[in-house]
Amino acid sequence: MEDENKGKLTPNIRFFTIADFDALCDEMGIVVKSRMVLDEKGNTFA
Repeated sequence: MEDENKGKLTPNIRFFTIADFDALCDEMGIVVKSRMVLDEKGNTFA
């Protein structure tokens, strides 16, 4: 069976920023104990 949606864009999917994630955690009462931010090469930010 072939997937009829294969190759189509899904309009409800979007990029999620760190600020978006922080806001979602606040709304849901989730506490982030630690985080690591990486650049496009996988290097950590100080």
